Amino acid sequence: KNKKMKMGWLEKQSKHLRLFRRRWIEAYPQDKLCSYSKSSSASPTEIIDLSGVHKAYKSNINFNEFIIAYFEDGDIKSRRFRADTIEQVNEWIDFFNQTCNDDNHSCTRCD
Repeated sequence: KNKKMKMGWLEKQSKHLRLFRRRWIEAYPQDKLCSYSKSSSASPTEIIDLSGVHKAYKSNINFNEFIIAYFEDGDIKSRRFRADTIEQVNEWIDFFNQTCNDDNHSCTRCD
């Protein structure tokens, strides 16, 4: 069975300053992850292409942290996220590691 999108609050590590900031996340399987400063915001603070996701896995530093490794421009990049609970960490990891052959998950909000 194919899951649709997943959304919720996470802390996302910023690309350049490496600071963790609380963001509303809307993720579409094998498509993209959009982060917003507020759940009601119209425009995302960042869009991450999920079509190149290699895997998601738990951090060995912090129990409520997980990492997404993905291919971008021929390189493997990674981003760190933190959830409020270990259950949420596991749910997000499962979400990113699922395979989805569905075409009904494109993100109209962040195009």
